[in-house]
Amino acid sequence: MKKNGSHAHLKLKVISNINYEFDNVIENVEKLLDFHFPETNIEIRNEVQKLSTKFLLKIDYDYDKFMRIANHTKGFNKWSDLYQKMTEGLPRIASAVLDLYFQMKMVPSYDVYNDTLIYAYLEDIQPFLD
Repeated sequence: MKKNGSHAHLKLKVISNINYEFDNVIENVEKLLDFHFPETNIEIRNEVQKLSTKFLLKIDYDYDKFMRIANHTKGFNKWSDLYQKMTEGLPRIASAVLDLYFQMKMVPSYDVYNDTLIYAYLEDIQPFLD
């Protein structure tokens, strides 16, 4: 983690809550994941991919189902432990990036992106970019 690093060199797109392209949000989150988790981004991606594959049919592109399953399924314990370990001592933005990345990959649906995840990006990530 580059504690004093700047996000400026990442060339992130500024996201507006009007007329935004969610592909830009996805691209920004991917870049921020690599920036904040340079040594563990591959491990993160692999673990999220495993969970996504395992729970894809149960979640069925439904964000509410995902939240219910995530809150009541032991299969997510490993992710919770990994998340806690990887975000310990990091700035709030790193935690928000990891959380948003996880949600985007677990529920790959533009309906969810438009209604829920865009607000998470705008509120929890973009204000903390330099």
